[in-house]
Amino acid sequence: MVIYFSQDIIFEILVKVPAKDLLRAKVVCKLWHSIISDPNFVNSQLAHSRSQPAEIILKIYSAELGDDYFEMFTITTQKHGIMQVEKICDMNFPPLQFPFTESTVKASCNGLLLIFHGKYPFETLYVYNPVTRQYVALPSILQST
Repeated sequence: MVIYFSQDIIFEILVKVPAKDLLRAKVVCKLWHSIISDPNFVNSQLAHSRSQPAEIILKIYSAELGDDYFEMFTITTQKHGIMQVEKICDMNFPPLQFPFTESTVKASCNGLLLIFHGKYPFETLYVYNPVTRQYVALPSILQST
């Protein structure tokens, strides 16, 4: 016996799925891909995730795996003060050609990370999406004279 759910029911279920799991859910079928790719769904999922407890992002460098590798974790306070630690992803950026030991996660917003590389005020900033593993370098800020 096959049970079918309406598109509205599927939408409401998928909105509650964490963003990192939605990438895998997109390949289940064309309908799910269409729902997850819709801008209205993206806005609804973002609103739902914002209503959840705040998370702290933790970066852990792994000396054994090299300078361009580190792991990202979230720490969320649950009911009764219990803290939940969950691994977001492994981050490995060999195409950037620099050691991420010299990098810092400066901020996060809507699931994106702002990563600062370097020791000087005008070094490179990257916006990184740990779910899709895509990143973009922000344009350089020239020091005014």
